[in-house]
Amino acid sequence: VKDKAFISSFNFAIGLVIFPLFYLLEASMVWIVTDNFYFGTATLICMPFAGKMAFQLLMFYRNIVQEIKLKLFHIKLLERCGELKANVSRLITQ
Repeated sequence: VKDKAFISSFNFAIGLVIFPLFYLLEASMVWIVTDNFYFGTATLICMPFAGKMAFQLLMFYRNIVQEIKLKLFHIKLLERCGELKANVSRLITQ
């Protein structure tokens, strides 16, 4: 397929179908294992929120890793940025 918009639309449609089925499968497994309908229902309700939190943690983790790489591998760049910041603040105060 040459059209990239079609691929993203296809992926979105697949996600709309797969995620609810996966949530239902997991909630039914929790219900069977615990033999408690209310716990299975609570699990089903909480899964989308847990997924959102996991995604936010992934973004946070990626930012932390990026900052660590910047600080460890680009020390000269950080030093240069500090020098430029000092020059800007000195020019502003003059």
